[in-house]
Amino acid sequence: MISTVSVKVGKKTHKLKVSTRAQVRLEEEQGKPIGEILDQLISGAGGVKLVSAAWAACLNDGAGVEVEEAMDVLDQLGGANAAAIYLADAMRKAFPVLDAAAEAAFLTAYTSGRLHHGWLLTGPRGVGKATLAWRIARFLLATPPAEEDGLFGAPPPPTTLDIDPEHPVSRRMAARAEPGLAAVTRTVNEDTKRLRNEIVVDDIRRLHKFFGLSAADGGRRVVIVDAADEMNTSAANALLKMLEEPPARTTLLLISHQPCLLYTSPSP
Repeated sequence: MISTVSVKVGKKTHKLKVSTRAQVRLEEEQGKPIGEILDQLISGAGGVKLVSAAWAACLNDGAGVEVEEAMDVLDQLGGANAAAIYLADAMRKAFPVLDAAAEAAFLTAYTSGRLHHGWLLTGPRGVGKATLAWRIARFLLATPPAEEDGLFGAPPPPTTLDIDPEHPVSRRMAARAEPGLAAVTRTVNEDTKRLRNEIVVDDIRRLHKFFGLSAADGGRRVVIVDAADEMNTSAANALLKMLEEPPARTTLLLISHQPCLLYTSPSP
């Protein structure tokens, strides 16, 4: 499926077309399938380099441009974080690698008031688990809680996880500045200055500080663990305890590349 998104920069409108040609170029340059590329764009793991490469592949109506030209457009737009929102939206529509049933199941739980505290998103690498996790997080943080029927009745329940890229939550998440979101990944060992090969218990314990600092406004909180497979035993035990006694209005999204013993914890 080919998807096109128009992005206005000043007086000029740029068309991002996620074409077959753009896909082939990206997969060859990055050496990975489009699903993994999309996950990195959504989570920000690819950084400025990946965003620039993806924009370069999709600009010029899908015919592509040089990376230098794409970076000029990104600068005018406000940087890679702002640009990534539009690109990820276009790519997600062009390559719907996620099973629609997963989104439908989440929305059913949300609208019926049976939203679990913990969700385990499993599947092979590159199928879009991280994409789904970040879409759920953005949806939860941007969607106000349902209110009782008012003078004009209750609003219709949401039918999609889509949130406007211009929404304040979307922009804060793209800038890694959303106070209601915490992402747990492997961290750098302060002694060796190298990336650890597992998520350690201190990475999980830092969430207590996150909950303490962010609970003041009474809003919803979302934690993404990417990936649950990479937790060592101590970290997994600490997280399971958190699932058993979850903070109020908190949702934990656990990404796993293989089946594991973690479970979803229903809300009381």
